[in-house]
Amino acid sequence: MKQDQECKKRKSVWNVIGSIVFVAGILVLMPKFIEKGSDYLYNKYQPPLKPQDGDDWGPEIVKKSTLEGA
Repeated sequence: MKQDQECKKRKSVWNVIGSIVFVAGILVLMPKFIEKGSDYLYNKYQPPLKPQDGDDWGPEIVKKSTLEGA
């Protein structure tokens, strides 16, 4: 009878320790897996970027009369 109680206590203690280790592992490892997985998927399905024209980055001057006519 006494051995059964000790065995149950040990099992419950190991279950608690195992749960704590599992949750800590998830909290540490999941952000890394999510970051690597999202980087992989983004790079895999992202269309290749076209080179930008360096001369077309300035402000555009538009006459007021063309804005009223639109």
